[in-house]
Amino acid sequence: MKLFRPRNVRRGFFLAIESLDPAADNYDERVKRRDFYLRGGLLPMGMNVQEGSVVYELLGCGGKVAAEEYSALIAEYLGKTVFRDVTMRILPPEK
Repeated sequence: MKLFRPRNVRRGFFLAIESLDPAADNYDERVKRRDFYLRGGLLPMGMNVQEGSVVYELLGCGGKVAAEEYSALIAEYLGKTVFRDVTMRILPPEK
């Protein structure tokens, strides 16, 4: 993480990880994974995304990502045809 971040911080980047749902079978793994990314310098971006039935937390550095930017990125990644079939919504930040 630390090797990657300095080269790209001027543009910023983010990562979507499974949210910390205590009811999830792999809750302990999720906590360890999130802690790893936080130690590597990523910060919570205050935004969660639900894709299908899975909720992701966005971590990143170099600035915030607007909901519209995230949606456009996923549309570009998946292609317009597949993206139309994806149920995705931006969730308000958890308190």
